[in-house]
Amino acid sequence: MNVVIVGAGIAGLATALSLEAVGIRDIRIFERAPEIRGLGVGINLLPHAVRELTELGVADRIEALGVAPSRLAYFNRLGQPIWSEPRGLDAGYRWPQLSVHRGRLQLALVELVRERLGEVIETGHRLTDVSEGAETVTAVFDTDAGPVEATGDLVIGADGIHSALRAIRYPTEGRRRGAASRCGAAPP
Repeated sequence: MNVVIVGAGIAGLATALSLEAVGIRDIRIFERAPEIRGLGVGINLLPHAVRELTELGVADRIEALGVAPSRLAYFNRLGQPIWSEPRGLDAGYRWPQLSVHRGRLQLALVELVRERLGEVIETGHRLTDVSEGAETVTAVFDTDAGPVEATGDLVIGADGIHSALRAIRYPTEGRRRGAASRCGAAPP
């Protein structure tokens, strides 16, 4: 099977690792940004996400990037507790909750994809069209060097909340309510 993934964020990279884990290695990942810089803020990976990372054999590497909180607590302005509950292992899960910087997580996943699949990530590719044939799907990307086509058995959209693939496939749906147009995805 030949797979084209649109987006080299956490979802696209984790998808590539999951496909590789089940024996699918003919994968190409296309990212709109000219380079992957590992930007963002902290995110929490809940136990079910850490379980998936464990299944992929990468949880130890990700765990080294962050901390495993044992409790979530809210306090008022005077420092008095309002509410608290255990998290991760302390809450009875078999896997911890991890608090990780989003950019560090993304860069670690990029490194893992390169180790397992080679140089399959292509940056500077903005999705402009998708067409389905009888047996394959073709994604068309705009690049500085001109249009590039990628044909696969499957095209997976992992290009975020302002998904260009979603806008192409569902042009009458419009932008997500309350979403600002920061990514440049052309609203219908």
